[in-house]
Amino acid sequence: MFSGFWALQIFVAKLAFNAGVEVLSFQLLSYSVVLIILAVVLLGQVGGQLFDLLSNQGSLFWQLFGANSIQAGLGTFLSMIGIAMTAAINAGFLVKLTTVTTILFAWIILNERMTPLKLATVFIMIFGAYLLTTKGQVLLPRAGDLFILGACFCWSLGSVLIRRILKSQPVNPDVVTMQKPIAGLLVLMILAGAIVAYTEL
Repeated sequence: MFSGFWALQIFVAKLAFNAGVEVLSFQLLSYSVVLIILAVVLLGQVGGQLFDLLSNQGSLFWQLFGANSIQAGLGTFLSMIGIAMTAAINAGFLVKLTTVTTILFAWIILNERMTPLKLATVFIMIFGAYLLTTKGQVLLPRAGDLFILGACFCWSLGSVLIRRILKSQPVNPDVVTMQKPIAGLLVLMILAGAIVAYTEL
C-alpha cells in the first residue's frame, strides 16, 4: 500500500508541475490537506498525548520532531523539487534507492546485522525496479535526480533515527505520525523564507 501511494504521489505531483504549479505552492497545499485529514482522524485520540509529550518529555518531543523534520520536511521538499525537474520514470526508479540507504543507516546507526544475502537481495530488488521502470533503457541523468537522491538520504536517515528513539522510549506511533506534517510544514516555511530572502539579495 505504501509503495502504491508513493507512486501515486509522484504521478499526481508530476501532473501538477507539468500544468505549471509551483513546487512551494504544491507542498503547502499537500501539508495542509494532510494536517486536516490527520486532525480529523487522529487529533482527538492522540492530541492529549502529543501535548503531554511536549510538556513532560520536551527532550524526547524535540528529538522526534527533529527526525520528522529531516524525513517529512527536508526529504519531501527535495523530492518535490526533484520530481519537478526530472522525468517521472527517473523519479520512480530513484526513490527505490531509499531501500538501500535505509539498510545502510540501519546498519550504521542501529547496528542491525548486515549479511551478504541481504546486500544481494537489495541490489537484485534495485536492478529489478530499474528494469521494470525503464524497460532496460539507459537513464539520462538530470539535475532533479540529485535532489531525489538527497530525498532518499533524508527519508532513510529520518526513519532510522525515529526507530532508534522509539526503541528506547515508549511513544504511541500515532503521536509521531501527527508530528510529521507539523514538522514538514515548519521546514517548508523556513526554506521558503530562505529562498525569498536569497532571491531578494
